[in-house]
Amino acid sequence: MADQFEYECALSGVTEEGGMSFADDGLGDCPPGWVQVTMKRRLINPKYMAIQQTKENLVALSMQQISGNVSEEVKQVQRTMMEIQVEAQFHAVEAETPPFLTYEEKVFIAPPETNSDLLEAFNEVREGIGLDLLDGTLFAADGDDADEAGGDEASSDPSSEGDDEMDELDAD
Repeated sequence: MADQFEYECALSGVTEEGGMSFADDGLGDCPPGWVQVTMKRRLINPKYMAIQQTKENLVALSMQQISGNVSEEVKQVQRTMMEIQVEAQFHAVEAETPPFLTYEEKVFIAPPETNSDLLEAFNEVREGIGLDLLDGTLFAADGDDADEAGGDEASSDPSSEGDDEMDELDAD
């Protein structure tokens, strides 16, 4: 499996090769237990803003060339025509220039519950951005923490998986 990614923990420097890919969770081949932290930031595209400013300037320059002795109605018609012309001139470049740029950074953290120092550092990060702290267990016995974290409740008995489905089928 030469195409596996080597994951490095951003807090401890520990590395591990990727495991089996599971497309449904969006983590690719990230090893089980590892945490992916993604920061995305949307910024205004300066090129897009320059295009908008250029269009406004071209319309304003064109309007300065209109004689001062024409009525406001004629000036408004001229302005509309200039705006249409400028829009047409910049259509192609504007269509291929997104108004925003998105920056994304990803880091990975080894399973925090495997090391008390790592868990402490991980909780400092969580606390710093307003998330609840982890107590070192993967899931609470009642499954409440799993639901809060957006995960599925873990079944303690793998042999009982699907029993509810079977009961529903038997009831039909």
